[in-house]
Amino acid sequence: MNLTIRYENKEYMLNLLPFSQLCGENMIAKENIVNALHNYFGNGKILSQKNCEILSEGHEVGKKYFKVSLIREREDIIKEISMTKTSMMMKYFETQISDFSANVELEKIALHMEKIYKGINSKKATSLGGIAFGYKMNDLVNMLQKTVVMLDDDRELKEIGNWELLMVYLNLQRELQKDDGEKRLIILKNIETLLTAREYKEFCVFIKRYIKETSVWIILSIILNEYVDFSVEYFHGINVVNDGVFCFPTKERLEEFLERNYPSNLFRNKNVDKLMCEIVHKIGKSNNSILFDSFVILKLLNKTLCINQGEISGLNSMEYEFLHDSDF
Repeated sequence: MNLTIRYENKEYMLNLLPFSQLCGENMIAKENIVNALHNYFGNGKILSQKNCEILSEGHEVGKKYFKVSLIREREDIIKEISMTKTSMMMKYFETQISDFSANVELEKIALHMEKIYKGINSKKATSLGGIAFGYKMNDLVNMLQKTVVMLDDDRELKEIGNWELLMVYLNLQRELQKDDGEKRLIILKNIETLLTAREYKEFCVFIKRYIKETSVWIILSIILNEYVDFSVEYFHGINVVNDGVFCFPTKERLEEFLERNYPSNLFRNKNVDKLMCEIVHKIGKSNNSILFDSFVILKLLNKTLCINQGEISGLNSMEYEFLHDSDF
């Protein structure tokens, strides 16, 4: 899905797949993209104050195309899976009450409550001058809404690790999506603060299974090299935001481009994933210092965006000569 995002007088092009990664070092532009998606597909409260437009193939995307959720930090996850009036967990709990026919059970509890209060009032009402004790049916419903969420080993949410929190959150999204049938877009920012690099790789494996089982799309916004996933299927869902936005092509097309344009035949011995990992967040950023051979690839890609390089060192003669060639 190719998107054109117009937000606060800026325009950004984006490849949006069921699993997408938002890379790059331009934090302001990345924040604009995230806010635009969140505001546009969100509840519209901020939308009235912002100039926001999202197009696909030249046509405006419907504002209800996605039901969007934005997670910026651990506390956002805890808030959504806790029992608050507006949380996702409360919505899920309410559907479960409905399926369980809870009203029948509440009526049984109400009968017991009436017996209790009748017994109390028969003893105390006269001595208090006609005052009687009672309750409202809403009090029983409110009691259910004060349910505490915890794991089956009695740990509270604040006690569990980030990985477990993410699993609970994504499983909750899946169950809600089954109930309402709406396509969802989840944006996870600052994922590096929640998972180690190794956990991130495992998380990406999980996500690629998860999105095939649901109608949930996921964007991971990242800044550290070792956190990027270069799997073939979602390679063209990598978007790098710097001076401009570089949308990755398919892996096959990129490798063909690099093999065709790399100096001499040196590219044949290169590990593309390793080299891309070293430069991915710098694509489209001007005046990068060139320290190793992966920056030959960086120059090739940056030239497609008319971006210039910076200082050069640590390369063999052919690569060095290529990088000094101002005509390419």
